[in-house]
Amino acid sequence: MSKNDDEAKNASRPPAHGVARGSLPKVASEVRVAGAADAIERRGTDQTKPAKQAKQAKQAKQAKQAKQAKQAKQAKQAKQAKQARADRGGLTNMPEKEFRVELGNGYYFVSECFRVKGVVEKFVVRLMYLDSNGELFIVARFDTAHGIAHFDRLSKAGRLVEKIWLNGLDFNRAYDYALNEFRQNHEYYVKRWEES
Repeated sequence: MSKNDDEAKNASRPPAHGVARGSLPKVASEVRVAGAADAIERRGTDQTKPAKQAKQAKQAKQAKQAKQAKQAKQAKQAKQAKQARADRGGLTNMPEKEFRVELGNGYYFVSECFRVKGVVEKFVVRLMYLDSNGELFIVARFDTAHGIAHFDRLSKAGRLVEKIWLNGLDFNRAYDYALNEFRQNHEYYVKRWEES
């Protein structure tokens, strides 16, 4: 066998311990390059950590601003609802029945009744007077402003003259009583108001 045949035969044999001849330096250099690449990749990860923290901080800030905007919107809606209730005489916004009954000579009564499933939750019935100058006065009223049905009689100056609690009546019966009282006896309340 010639020297070339020996080299060819050795080359065709499997390498000892799975390492081919002449490949050790190459493998070592690849390990060194791969190790350097890992180090660069790790360094890159370390450099992106502040970027991730900045992104998370920005997202947290945006979430906080969105929450504050939502709270501000809810507060504005609550304020508008409160103003609407105040404009309506302090009654809450529920299913309602409103009407006006003319009594003559500038007198009338207005009823606002708020029911849930047929049960009166709140109401107000006001006996009103509109004078020739267009000024509006409340003569007397039945309402549930304090959580108990009651009657208020007022003076021409708008001060409370008399308060009568309707403790024995639920809101349904008190509401019916108020409507009937002003329909049948409004002249009595008008006379007392005109004398005050």
